[in-house]
Amino acid sequence: MRTSAAGVRMIAGFEGFIGHPYNDATGNATIGIGHLLHLGPVTAQDWALGTITRAQGEQLLARDLARYEHAVNAAVHVRLSQPQFDALVSLAYNIGTGAFESSTLVRLLNRGDYRGAQAQFLLWDRSRGSVLEGLVRRRRQEAALFGSKPPPDRRIRKWQLELRRVRARAARVGWTLYLRRRGRQLKRDIARAEGRA
Repeated sequence: MRTSAAGVRMIAGFEGFIGHPYNDATGNATIGIGHLLHLGPVTAQDWALGTITRAQGEQLLARDLARYEHAVNAAVHVRLSQPQFDALVSLAYNIGTGAFESSTLVRLLNRGDYRGAQAQFLLWDRSRGSVLEGLVRRRRQEAALFGSKPPPDRRIRKWQLELRRVRARAARVGWTLYLRRRGRQLKRDIARAEGRA
């Protein structure tokens, strides 16, 4: 999966844009839209880089996101909706791939405990041992996004209508082999699209 445009906007909104090197909340050298230059504070070498434009910051973000998307895809072994994936990428982008991959959130999610995983977002609200209000807000939004229902799949409605027609025809002429197979296939397709299979 890849982060949706809405997910990218959400992450960019949380991170903000600063066109010159700065120390993030954990004291690491950062630039643009949360792009980590290196661990540790900004150095004279970092300042020598100068400033970047918003467009350059967005390019760095897109390049960085690929790494976090890969980490989420590799660590999570259950089905995800697009909003759930976006929330997980946002979390991984903020806490790092190592912390994300070894988290209780991922362990619970891989057991199929979506509610338990959603509750875990709220525990990642600290930086250097202190609760940060910005992280509290971010985690609440990520948890809400993770728990939101994805937009309905248009195919489901089409399949449901076809399934009704199959049942109506079977009521008139009996369950032929074709109608039986088609009915089963439609039920499977609907369940898969709704995330029940």
